[in-house]
Amino acid sequence: MQQPPIETDYLVIGAGAAGLAFADALLAETADAHITIVDRHGKPGGHWNDAYSFVTLHQPSAFYGVNSLALGSGHKDTIGLNRGLYELASGAEVSGYFDRVMQQRLLPSGRVRYHPLCNALGAGGFESLLSGARTQVHVRRKTVIARFKDMAAAAMANLPRLVERASV
Repeated sequence: MQQPPIETDYLVIGAGAAGLAFADALLAETADAHITIVDRHGKPGGHWNDAYSFVTLHQPSAFYGVNSLALGSGHKDTIGLNRGLYELASGAEVSGYFDRVMQQRLLPSGRVRYHPLCNALGAGGFESLLSGARTQVHVRRKTVIARFKDMAAAAMANLPRLVERASV
């Protein structure tokens, strides 16, 4: 089923850290740019949606995310391996953070449209993973591919295939 076509200035493919940071910067630096974000996941956050529960950032929370909304509280850990250093957000905290970026910053601007559970197609379009409905997008400025080499976490990949591809 074909949906009505839409127009946008920037089509951003991927709602992970890079895609959301790009959209956040565009909102801050332009007065009228319209952004359409398409992502395969059901919520923003990219690979953090698939991360194992024990995964944390490997850098202080304060240095990760988008410019307009801080991640973390800026406190120093008092116990554990990170004692005396600034906090490292958990995977759940990062995932929740990216959802807040979308809900509290990007969508309320009125200049961002978000299409979760959609697969980007060639030639400026996308397809709903739920209904199969296709939408053609007329991009006035640029298409931004904000996915890192279509990476797959082991949790979301075919493990035997990954093992076959591994080399020693």
